[in-house]
Amino acid sequence: MLDGAIKKCKKVNVVYAKRVIDKCTLKLGESKLFTVNPYALIWSSDHYYLICNNDKYDNLMHLRLDRIMDVTELDEKARHFSEVSDYTDKFDTADYSNKVFNMFSGDTTEIELRCSNTMIEDIIERFGENASMISDGDGFILKSEVELSDGLVSWILQYGADIKVLSPTELKTAVKTKLTEILSLYE
Repeated sequence: MLDGAIKKCKKVNVVYAKRVIDKCTLKLGESKLFTVNPYALIWSSDHYYLICNNDKYDNLMHLRLDRIMDVTELDEKARHFSEVSDYTDKFDTADYSNKVFNMFSGDTTEIELRCSNTMIEDIIERFGENASMISDGDGFILKSEVELSDGLVSWILQYGADIKVLSPTELKTAVKTKLTEILSLYE
């Protein structure tokens, strides 16, 4: 039904559920009704996501399909994705997937990372073969436009000392803050 609504450029109502732990069982709990403008279905981190927009906001949101409990297609035409994203003619799911980390969205900005040479395959897998990489002795500098988010910070942290954020300052601060929070758990 979602795929059909995307193709017909129609709004949909979705009932979206949060998960809760009841004693020792994970189950779907409280749910909320959203009226959204659907743009794409994306497979990421072993789950399908609906990329859409809630009319109340001027951004994109991600809803996991396994948490959508009900879908109703509406007669109303969906808001065009160009009003809430950088895409004008076509919603480019491949480009969008490359900019979003772990399905966390944020503001798009250019980042610069210094990576060890052991990271080349991981970086190519994530950013593609045309990624801007400049050799720097025993490492390389990666430049890319991505969305700044908690997902990006987590992605960087998984590589430990093999990635250093050079810019922007906002991303450096976010990585330092997360590292401080983690360290405080072990003191």
